[in-house]
Amino acid sequence: MSFAKISEYWYIALSTDVKTTVGITKGAKLIETDTDANFIFTAAGAWVEIENVVISAEHKRVHNGEMWDITALYIDVANDAFADLAVEVGDDELHCVYQGSSEGNARVFVHEAPNTSAGSTGLIKNANRVRGDGSPPATIVNSPTVSAVGTKLTEGCISGGRGGNAAGGGIERGTEIILAPSTKYLFRMKNTKGSDADMCWALHVYQHTH
Repeated sequence: MSFAKISEYWYIALSTDVKTTVGITKGAKLIETDTDANFIFTAAGAWVEIENVVISAEHKRVHNGEMWDITALYIDVANDAFADLAVEVGDDELHCVYQGSSEGNARVFVHEAPNTSAGSTGLIKNANRVRGDGSPPATIVNSPTVSAVGTKLTEGCISGGRGGNAAGGGIERGTEIILAPSTKYLFRMKNTKGSDADMCWALHVYQHTH
């Protein structure tokens, strides 16, 4: 193998190859395929080796400003009433994990393509506060009016106990669900505690752009 261009910003070579410095774009990267060493082309016109740092995929998404937090708190939800959160995805698919919590027993559902209207603007914030909020990847609505729930994707329950043990609980999906572009989703919790309960949703979403 000899020094080879993969794209304007990526090159490969063997450790024994001469690393060309003519016509290279500043900031380009190079990998030595026999040593896995990484280099960057600096403003000084030289290839400089950089340290390999291994980070988690989640850390990278937060660092790149791709991770968003969607949260909603519902106070004193009546028995048999709902804590509803509508998420309308933008132009790109959205990777999502979620958590739901309730002061007592509850039923938990996720629906695709519901018919909703009204409601209040929900909270969505970029997890990288240095980047700011820019353009969120979804539109969030709290407590919408739901005329049709759409297709049920998942169902579950929160067991809050009974009597003196009714301390509340939660449900969590750790495996991603990939939400389709330009599609609305309804995250719904039904209070079955027998009395009013505080409930909340927490969604962590990202778009796979890197």
